[in-house]
Amino acid sequence: MNELTRALLTGAALSAVVAASAFADDAPKFHLQALHAGKQVNKTALHNQNSGHLTYTYAVYTYVSSSEIHKTVPLIYTFYRWTYSGCTSGPPVRVRAPKKSEYGKIGIATETYTGICGPGIKSVFYGNTYKLTKPNAQGKTDGFVATQIFKYRNGSKNYKSTLNLDVNITIE
Repeated sequence: MNELTRALLTGAALSAVVAASAFADDAPKFHLQALHAGKQVNKTALHNQNSGHLTYTYAVYTYVSSSEIHKTVPLIYTFYRWTYSGCTSGPPVRVRAPKKSEYGKIGIATETYTGICGPGIKSVFYGNTYKLTKPNAQGKTDGFVATQIFKYRNGSKNYKSTLNLDVNITIE
């Protein structure tokens, strides 16, 4: 058997083992939900997701007014949350973002709403804030990349979901 055939058969066998173990677990149904105008919007419908790691990258376009210099404002289109098996939220999400950008400072924030998933149930969305620090930025665009990581364990299987937000801020 030559090297190429051996490599292909080994890869096929390994894929079969991995696929069989992934399909054997009762994988939850993951959803990525966005917060828009105080309402949750499902951005994904990952039915029968059997992968142990999901990664999404979204481009987010938003704006801030140059008159709000030195004022921290929420970037409304950056608020998301991961859910699984309906409306269940997992443990707190790990959110990463740079502290500074070219024209401002970036922060991490949460928005909590009650009643989205049922009476008395709190839903936490994770997002970013922005504080314009340079007065000469009007008419320019600033940007950064933020990451939200959600980890969940179902039986013997670990799941990890990552959302990368490529945020572009127009300074009006």
